Amino acid sequence: MYHDIDLAFDLAQVRPNGERAVNVRERLSVHIRAMAPSAQAYAEAMPCGTRARDVVLSTVHQATELARHPGGDQKAMLMLLATSATFLWRYGAGQAASADAQASSATVEREDPS
Repeated sequence: MYHDIDLAFDLAQVRPNGERAVNVRERLSVHIRAMAPSAQAYAEAMPCGTRARDVVLSTVHQATELARHPGGDQKAMLMLLATSATFLWRYGAGQAASADAQASSATVEREDPS
């Protein structure tokens, strides 16, 4: 996925309409759809009514819409898909870290004899 993100930014500058760019857009769309559920879970775990939660939810929604309908300006679309994939990856990593922290906390609580 990281290669596709870097390649998308490069292709956007030199050849956004070629076959290679089409393939990268398709792969990034697949990556986005695969990462969206964990990014969504990360957002939903955030405190309700916070700006951060609203931003993450909006980003996930926007990214999934882009992945469903990657038309329009092909240069812009490459850059938007690459940026969206980057953010969803970060949010998904945040979800994984949050889940790991909760699991560690639960383990410590079970081990504490007091």
